[in-house]
Amino acid sequence: MMHRILIVDDDPEVRNVLVKILRRAGLGATVAENGAQGLEIHRAQPADLIILDLMMPAMGGFEVLQALRPRDEVAVLILTAERQERKRLDGFRLGADDYLVKPFSGEELLARIQAILRRTTRHKEPDALHSGPFEFDRMKREMKRDGSSLGLTHAEYNIVEALLTHAGHALSRPDLIRLAWAEGTHPSERTVDVHVFSLRKKICRSNDPGWIQTCGSEGYCWVSPVRIPRR
Repeated sequence: MMHRILIVDDDPEVRNVLVKILRRAGLGATVAENGAQGLEIHRAQPADLIILDLMMPAMGGFEVLQALRPRDEVAVLILTAERQERKRLDGFRLGADDYLVKPFSGEELLARIQAILRRTTRHKEPDALHSGPFEFDRMKREMKRDGSSLGLTHAEYNIVEALLTHAGHALSRPDLIRLAWAEGTHPSERTVDVHVFSLRKKICRSNDPGWIQTCGSEGYCWVSPVRIPRR
């Protein structure tokens, strides 16, 4: 699964650097220019981790933390030029998970992100997903439509799982190769297209909306809202 990282920082150069570091590491990156915009984006499409600058105009990082906690348990990594210990402690008291002082190395940033995600997402993956007429059972590795199994192949199952868990966001063909195929295998981008074509034939009926949308050169996107059934 590709984790969704939200960057909230008013400095465009910092945002650009962070996006490049994260995407090279295979992490999904979304950006916000200020705290209010960051909260709006997160509430519309919840992030797995927020990289949060402290010193921003109008709504700073501490205010964002106060707006999130205690109701929202999203992981937060504070990234700031502020070096005072008191400020760091204030961040932890407000619910931050970790703290990194600018300037920083990409390797340390990724190490901290990966450590946080291991702690915070270990038990969060839902066993089932619903979208439109579809039920997706992760325990049985099975997808049903109106109660009937669709008989997906291993690769088709992995592709649709990746698309469902990133519903509303385009996944490129390299993204799908990384998410749906085992490490060390090297299918071509054409192979991805062939599997998506086969997957569409299995899941679609006449007069259906296009569940899997082609996003130009970006790749593919699952367009129907996904919900997690209550236990």
